[in-house]
Amino acid sequence: MFQKVSQEEVFKGSFLKVVRARYETSDQIVVEREYIVHPGAVTVVPVDEENVAYALWQFRAPVGKEIFEVCAGKRDVEGEPPSITAERELQEEMGFTASQIIHLGSFFNSPGICDEQTDIYLALGLQKTQASPQSPEERLMRVASFNLDQVPRLIAEGIILDAKTIVTLYAAINYLKLRGDSVAKEN
Repeated sequence: MFQKVSQEEVFKGSFLKVVRARYETSDQIVVEREYIVHPGAVTVVPVDEENVAYALWQFRAPVGKEIFEVCAGKRDVEGEPPSITAERELQEEMGFTASQIIHLGSFFNSPGICDEQTDIYLALGLQKTQASPQSPEERLMRVASFNLDQVPRLIAEGIILDAKTIVTLYAAINYLKLRGDSVAKEN
């Protein structure tokens, strides 16, 4: 058992911070850990009635290149429910609205170094609208379409390298398969 005994801020950025926390174990050993505090995030994969899913090619500074990833965004509006964040990101980044935003689950992105938790959504009943990019990366990203049955190949070929994208796409595939939609049925 671990009990937090103290925490201090080491760094504060525009939306995240690094803290140094001390925990005492049940056998009275004190351990110190540094980790990133993150507001959380959402991912959302839009899938249309023709078995077409949409994702993005977006530049990511930490890896220095564009990567293929699902629509995603920080939970940076205080008090905003994650489903509303998902709807907002879907419109801002991809120019879609959806008649259904379905919560598929949650996951911790990298719990060894960060407390970020991501909520996963599937968007169905798509309508095209105007995108409203919020950053230089969003203004220059490109929307791409693909069939969900291509996901294993896209991962195997190294086209999809982003963990949140892999988790989100497989969650959507599993949900649609359990629901019996043709989108995720085996060939």
